[in-house]
Amino acid sequence: MVFSFDRQKNTNNPYHKVSGGSYEYFEGMGLPDLISEVKKVDDNTVQFVLTRPEAPFLADLAMDFASILSKEYADNMLKAGTPEKVDLNPIGTGPFQLLQYQKDSRILYKAFPGYWGTKPKIDRLVFSITPDASVRYAKLQKNECQVMPYPNPADIARMKEDKNITLLEQPGLNVGYLSFNTEKKPLDDVKVRQALTYAVNKEAIIKAVYQGAGQAAKNLIPPTMWGYNDDVKDYTYDPEKAKQLLKKRAWKKASPSICGRCRYSVRTTRTPAAWRR
Repeated sequence: MVFSFDRQKNTNNPYHKVSGGSYEYFEGMGLPDLISEVKKVDDNTVQFVLTRPEAPFLADLAMDFASILSKEYADNMLKAGTPEKVDLNPIGTGPFQLLQYQKDSRILYKAFPGYWGTKPKIDRLVFSITPDASVRYAKLQKNECQVMPYPNPADIARMKEDKNITLLEQPGLNVGYLSFNTEKKPLDDVKVRQALTYAVNKEAIIKAVYQGAGQAAKNLIPPTMWGYNDDVKDYTYDPEKAKQLLKKRAWKKASPSICGRCRYSVRTTRTPAAWRR
């Protein structure tokens, strides 16, 4: 545990730069400043010394970045001159052991006979790396795979009708949004920003882009996350009110420019069209 966190926090740790030295979650959540020290108390206990109170800290430790690595294994790999194996051929305490990793192709596991808990119900586990959701769906239909995540929204209705498929749904952690550069005119004017917000038909976007498999966002965080405020009142879709606000600000018709990583082109065409109207 001490090694796993020191590797991410301490730039002098010999493993800090192994595999790129990028710890996005650890750094993005401000943990280098929050964690002052991680101390070993005994063989089964560690103590985290924090620089300030942090209510969600225990919940944060359940995330992937806090996975525990074996220091003994890391030391041996460092001596052997192959420190990268700590990440490419990891060892842990789970019910499966890694047999093979083929980059951009597959990850193969087998049941670990020495597992301390209940023996897994399957002997072999394969993760077939398939970026295209349509291809994943085709494999599922042919029983080439038994589980797939993240289907295309357009395929959800057919999946629900297929008696051979069990579709599990839950609110996601992703939030799609447009952000304004408030340091540039005319977006430095709150009334202009309000007008553009009134002009966006969120429900139409949900139907067109997500095929109804989504909900309008009114917080910067999703409903399933701690701190979500359901009391926030969202802007309604009101194009007439948007026009009135813009008239008061002497808005001239123009073609808005949206930049960013958008997975669906409809998201970048529907909104500017609404703004032009």
